[in-house]
Amino acid sequence: DSLQKRSTSQIRDETTNNMRPESFIDLLSLIQKYSVNTSHPYFFNQLFGSLDPIALAAEIVALSVNTSVYTYETAPVFTLLEREVMNQIGKLVFMDDDRDGDCNRFEGEGLMIPGGSLANLTAMHAARHRWKVMNGFNNYSADRGNSKVDFDVLDSEEEKKFEDSFCVTENTVQQLKKLPPRLVAFVSSEAHYSFSKSARVLGMNDEDLIVIPTHPDGRMDVNMLEKNIAMLEDEQDGYGDSNQSIETKRVPFFVACTAGSTVRGSFDEIAEIVKVCRDYESRGLKSGCQYDRSIWVHVDGAWGGSAIFSSRPEVRSDTHMDEIKLADSFTFNPHKMLGAPQQTTAFIVRHRNALRNANAAGAKYLFDPRKNGAEYDLGDLSYTCGRRTDAVKLWAMWKYYGRLGLGARVDQKVDELQLFVDELNRRQSFCLACKPWPFNVNFFYFPPRIRDKLMERGLIPFHDNNRIGNEENWVHRFIEVPEDIAQELAEV
Repeated sequence: DSLQKRSTSQIRDETTNNMRPESFIDLLSLIQKYSVNTSHPYFFNQLFGSLDPIALAAEIVALSVNTSVYTYETAPVFTLLEREVMNQIGKLVFMDDDRDGDCNRFEGEGLMIPGGSLANLTAMHAARHRWKVMNGFNNYSADRGNSKVDFDVLDSEEEKKFEDSFCVTENTVQQLKKLPPRLVAFVSSEAHYSFSKSARVLGMNDEDLIVIPTHPDGRMDVNMLEKNIAMLEDEQDGYGDSNQSIETKRVPFFVACTAGSTVRGSFDEIAEIVKVCRDYESRGLKSGCQYDRSIWVHVDGAWGGSAIFSSRPEVRSDTHMDEIKLADSFTFNPHKMLGAPQQTTAFIVRHRNALRNANAAGAKYLFDPRKNGAEYDLGDLSYTCGRRTDAVKLWAMWKYYGRLGLGARVDQKVDELQLFVDELNRRQSFCLACKPWPFNVNFFYFPPRIRDKLMERGLIPFHDNNRIGNEENWVHRFIEVPEDIAQELAEV
């Protein structure tokens, strides 16, 4: 109530006269005065901060234009900027360095999405649509031919023809010949909560979003993923049994890898996860399965995905950035680690037409193929109609700083956190909660009474002041605080 009164946030229609300009400016200054300064050095609460001035300048210019990036005719400049940004991200993530030339454009699809949560929803939606089309549960064009296609054995030209043959028509629902099985998605216990929301939006049963446990450092337990997929595979053995209904079968279609979890900052082993999924698909080909197996692997890099710009081998290795090219889709948020204005989220798919086929409605008043520049329209790739000019922020930073400059910003954060870990090592009241990752350090602070209790239980060794800075310092151990002490620690 106090903040409401002081910021005069309530709107009242007491007069038809306009406010005096100076009074309105005072009101705007109150908004700034009572808002949290997210660029302050002590703003630690969230995974963003320190607004980049170059991206802010581009955002202001874009706002002044006041356009929507759904058609080329409405936003020609911003359409071309977004397509170029997506082309560069696609080449950086999905293409090998020796093909990274101007003559080799990325042939997948990408969009700026309003936030990482909607990017994850888009990935699950595109994955489900692709699975259904591959298996004849959605309509497809007559020239598609055989419904059984192994994408891993197609060459690039064959895959292009196959993906170009997808189509969406008004008769899709009427032409369904059978009900699909229950499609199952897998996420780790460290995955973002948006996946559970996305599953609800897609109408999935709660038990069809399977949560895979993680290792103590936050990585998905790939062996447990493999076991859970194998369990579903055993259920599918009776797929063709007339006594069993396909609607009761559960079939894997989606796995989410996390590239920088929210709390631990952990990075999943993408290559190992992809291998588990592709092995499952290969077993289906050999066994003569009655449907095409396809698991879409999505990399949620909302927090840690900006590491794609790093050129340090150790950073790229720890974050598995070079393994993203094995996945199907990838998202990252430049508004977090790179300081772009809220919200700036890029989403990229390596498959041609995957987004268009999943989302296109073909509204003739917007997306008439006869108009000039229709081939550049981005609106039908997206679930939304109106689209912000978000790409200009990332474009401006990339243009101004270059890839090396953005990579240096990422690497600087790695170096700063290592200095922080070194400082923890010199202080006996602190202990690492788990292995430090490149962009996250989890630690405990133990007041004297808490530290004494932990020592009495043998969870940390006795020490003396002479051990500060010693390589054997107990801060290098990762401990799990007992529940009763955790409760007391929470009240400190």
